[in-house]
Amino acid sequence: MKKVFLLMITLLFTSLLIACNGNEPVEEDFLLPVLQGKNKAEVLNELTGAPITFTFDDTVNFSIPEGTFAGYGDNLRPGNKVAKGTEIVIYFAIHKNILPDLSGYTQDEAINKLKTYKLGAIDIRYIEVDDIEPGLFSNYGNGYLPGMEVPVDSDIIIFIAVEPTENHGVFISKYMQSPENNNALEIYNNTDKDVDLSKYVIDIYLNGSQTVSSTIQLSGILKAKETFVIAHTNAKTETLQKSHMTANLNYDGNDYIALAFKDHRIIDAVGMFGWALTTLDNRVIVRKDTTKIASNEFKINEWNTYAKDYVDVFGSHPAVYPTTFTFDKAYLENSYFDVPTGAIRVKYVSNNDGDTARFRIYDTGENMENSVRFVGIDTREMSSGDPMAQAAKEHLESLLANAKEIYLQWDPTTGLKENYGRYLALVWADGVLVNYEMVRLGYSQNAYSDPQQRFVYEGVSLDQWFKNAEEYAKSNNLGIWA
Repeated sequence: MKKVFLLMITLLFTSLLIACNGNEPVEEDFLLPVLQGKNKAEVLNELTGAPITFTFDDTVNFSIPEGTFAGYGDNLRPGNKVAKGTEIVIYFAIHKNILPDLSGYTQDEAINKLKTYKLGAIDIRYIEVDDIEPGLFSNYGNGYLPGMEVPVDSDIIIFIAVEPTENHGVFISKYMQSPENNNALEIYNNTDKDVDLSKYVIDIYLNGSQTVSSTIQLSGILKAKETFVIAHTNAKTETLQKSHMTANLNYDGNDYIALAFKDHRIIDAVGMFGWALTTLDNRVIVRKDTTKIASNEFKINEWNTYAKDYVDVFGSHPAVYPTTFTFDKAYLENSYFDVPTGAIRVKYVSNNDGDTARFRIYDTGENMENSVRFVGIDTREMSSGDPMAQAAKEHLESLLANAKEIYLQWDPTTGLKENYGRYLALVWADGVLVNYEMVRLGYSQNAYSDPQQRFVYEGVSLDQWFKNAEEYAKSNNLGIWA
């Protein structure tokens, strides 16, 4: 009897539950029907009473009959389930070339979209813009706009956004060219954001070529205000130790080296484009700290020059360029009279002009048998009557007469003596190279040359120190350059 009572209670509770649920709608999904080939009237008839709301819209589609079902919105497909009450857009084909809005489309997506139209050729071009992500559609050419109808078989130009090359903050900061494949480049990110190097390549134009001879794809992330060094695969060990990447950096001093985007638009460069002029061989050049943005026009006055193979300067930017150098007393270990680069201490006796003087040997007190001609300078002749001749004589005397230590050094390029029997020398007074000072202050043109770079001070060859000296005198209108 107790079991029968419990059964009746259970049945009563179940009946009440069913009755209560019957007063609320049961949530069910709606299956989107297959509507291919149907026109608007047929679709409207089929969907009348369906538990969804829908609107009709047109889309250009030449692959199906005009006016027939072309698809659902929101990427829905026939057979998809949607909740009751869902708002659905239903598209029908029209056969008009009404150009679509391709904003946000990639190049491939834009092409695939336009292939459904009856158009002629689709010409892809690129445009530098700041406000559109690189690689996305920018605009139509020929004055066409989205929503505009164009005739069947019209040729269409679409522009894809690319990153601007102007005002670009990533550039080549250092360049090294050296025999034996000891080549290297440094890239600097002078922006406040990390940069994806996979967007960039190094393009090499050999021997004056106006087309790319070889390309090196870069990779990795270059952080803000940091450098990235690329070295030749067979570079010297100390160069490889500085590098983040190795590659076949095969170039010499007459080639054009460009940092470019992957589409080969040049951003920054070293060398003369289209000219096979040997100007950058056997040296390291470093961008001055005044350079803030890239430029595809190479200007040597924007760079400082260091000696060949001087890799110490790689790895950070900007680099502080030395402004002074001094005598290395290690050269005193070799005799000035016997060994090239050797040196000897002397005392000043006299000078008759601005580039010649007489000395006596410090240790013995003996006068040197001949006068000494200063290497690398050629002041005005006293017989010329030029006031600069007298000024050069007086300045040379002031440097030597008051010096506590004077050294003569054999310059191996010129030799020990000239044809007139005079000694030839680099003359150091209290650690300062007098020859260099006479050029730097404008008393003489630069007449020094040492392509083999036998002397290097502070990472800069003496040959370059003299060039810098003349440039300083010219830019400051000193002496003969006034």
